[in-house]
Amino acid sequence: MPAQFSTYNLDEKYSFDFLKEGKDILVVTIGDSWTWGGGLNGTDPKVEDDFQKTLRLNEVYGAKVAKALDADFLNLSAPGESNGWIANYFEKLVDDFDFSPYKKVFVVITMSEVAREWMDENDVEVDYYNFCADIKSIDDFFAKQSEKISNKVIEIEQKAKQKNLPMVVLKSIAFVEDNYPKGFVNVDKTWQECLLDADNKKYEKFGLYLCQTAVVEKLHWLLEYNNHYYVGNKKVKRDNPTLPEETFKIQRLGLLDKIDKFNYLIYNSNTNTWISEVNRGHPTATGHTIWANYIIGKLDK
Repeated sequence: MPAQFSTYNLDEKYSFDFLKEGKDILVVTIGDSWTWGGGLNGTDPKVEDDFQKTLRLNEVYGAKVAKALDADFLNLSAPGESNGWIANYFEKLVDDFDFSPYKKVFVVITMSEVAREWMDENDVEVDYYNFCADIKSIDDFFAKQSEKISNKVIEIEQKAKQKNLPMVVLKSIAFVEDNYPKGFVNVDKTWQECLLDADNKKYEKFGLYLCQTAVVEKLHWLLEYNNHYYVGNKKVKRDNPTLPEETFKIQRLGLLDKIDKFNYLIYNSNTNTWISEVNRGHPTATGHTIWANYIIGKLDK
């Protein structure tokens, strides 16, 4: 581990990389494996040694932003985590971190693919039968899920304002397309869009908000929640659900085709990594520099 980095804990579950050098500005990046620096160490993050950690922390975009702003740097990120996780740790930051040494705090949130958190401990708890009762498509569900998580992030921003924290929050997206309510994302490009621009590759949007199949594998639960409802303790099957099973199956196949199309694009990019079949697609060191320069430009305004 680089000597200047220490670990920081907001709870007992995760340790985060913290560059604390007594500056009066703090940069906090919150996200998944892209923000963490997946692919920069040349190996699987679960077996990272000190040398590989040094490689990652020297190149991760948040460290570059902090250096440009002469700031301390806290990287609240973890591989494989969800937008619900991002919201939860943003809240832990606002609730529990000691901001007193800093006159300015820049928080850069880079949202992951949609619905990773659905039905797990990081989801915003709702009655899923009511939540899914009126959806007519998988994309309808994705939009409702993104709105639910974005509303939580906005609530946390309001909490930070009520506490008079000297905080500026940038909300961005890792992948090319987003389905958040208008105004939630407050930068004009996504990370992958910046990478494709640098690679002189044109991307025509086709309605894709995730790039892995883990979310697809649990979408069958939509049929349970949309096609049924409860009367007291009795579960009843709907006569005319808004998302019939055959419609769902066709949409799910279409979603898998879109994922294949997107993955072909980024797996053949000069600014996304290819380390192995299970460790690929993350931004390269150049890709982190591209994103860092873009974010610095937004923070300087």
